[in-house]
Amino acid sequence: MEEIEDKYIIKIDYDPAKDDLAGSLLALSKIVEGHAQTNAILAKAFDQQVESTILMEDIQHSSIKLFIKNVLKNTDQKEIKDKGFTAFMRQALVDGREALLDYIDDHEKIDKIEDLREVKDKLKQVAESAGSQNTTAIQGLSERSVAEAIGGLSPPDKGLNSSQKITVIAQGKEHEVNRNFRYKSADVEEILMASEETWRNQEKLIRIKQLAYEGESRWSVQDTDGHNYKAKILDTEWLEKFQNGQLSQEEFPFPKTVLKVRGDIQIQKDNQGFETDRYFFIYDVMNVIAPDASSQYLLGYQGD
Repeated sequence: MEEIEDKYIIKIDYDPAKDDLAGSLLALSKIVEGHAQTNAILAKAFDQQVESTILMEDIQHSSIKLFIKNVLKNTDQKEIKDKGFTAFMRQALVDGREALLDYIDDHEKIDKIEDLREVKDKLKQVAESAGSQNTTAIQGLSERSVAEAIGGLSPPDKGLNSSQKITVIAQGKEHEVNRNFRYKSADVEEILMASEETWRNQEKLIRIKQLAYEGESRWSVQDTDGHNYKAKILDTEWLEKFQNGQLSQEEFPFPKTVLKVRGDIQIQKDNQGFETDRYFFIYDVMNVIAPDASSQYLLGYQGD
């Protein structure tokens, strides 16, 4: 399968006489983890069928220079042969990261929901400038995802001396990262909650559309009213048993299985007040109902 390669460099100034090597490498690992997060969000924002994986091509240590290769693949296994699309994605990712870094330059933290909407608009402009004829995916990008993309490029708060600079180098252009910027999840959550309608302690029957066998990826579920949710299982005891294969055959869920659950629902809205996304944070999986018995519980289910 043909792949799209988006290559760039992450540079940390390093003087062995005064800088801590272990701390610098720890900071570098955090930076790489963040870039992987941001690249994945941007790739999906520019095209829903593309996923991102970053690889290390080389590392130099006069300063610490990590050469990144961000590999993009089509998730439905079709080959990416369109040279115009390849050029668009390469440029859009470079310019998308630049737009996020520009925001970090001008701020010390994420201040308000309007900032995230402005960044989202800039990403739409990036896509249009790079040649996209379709910005539907970006229009559907949530403020939460924009915040997480910014957070992925934010500087680590541990490991580096104050004099050590972090620089992103792409297409010959260097962008020094503002090390005064701080991404704080609690602050961001407070901002997002103010733009969201939240229903606490909701008990519902939900039908599984897509589940996650590892990690903390969100599940895709639907309730009896036909509302779709990006769900996160916070019932860690149940989740660990599921992901480790420790549930009985009767308790083990599959797509189309129905779960009786309790949790908090968040409804995100745009600046006109229209609903954009629904999230279900499930802290109690109460019962598992096998797919062949689901119809009696989901009489209102409205299909895929």
